[in-house]
Amino acid sequence: MKLKSTVNSSGVAKEIWFACGVADALYRIIAGVEVTVTAMKDGQHMSGSLHAKGLAVDLRTRMLGLAQGDTILAGLQAALEPLGFDVVDERGKTGAPHFHVEFQAKGSEKFLVKE
Repeated sequence: MKLKSTVNSSGVAKEIWFACGVADALYRIIAGVEVTVTAMKDGQHMSGSLHAKGLAVDLRTRMLGLAQGDTILAGLQAALEPLGFDVVDERGKTGAPHFHVEFQAKGSEKFLVKE
């Protein structure tokens, strides 16, 4: 996993580091490349964004082909969403194309519950 030089990773939640590990494994297996983190607690984000709280990460997608990106996106959603993450495809939006991953458990979703 690579962090863009401007990324502020100070105080990022353990859940986000977990998501980055899952993403890195999928990027390596499917596309043969390391994932690049482009934003954590830094950058310009919408009001109320979870980035400022260390609960969101943006992952670069420009090195992925369309099919690779679709497969990685589906893998991220399958692995992370049942644990309380939201995985959003931001490839078609203005600005740098990326996947946005945030942690915000809802209802019965639980992340690594210690019993």
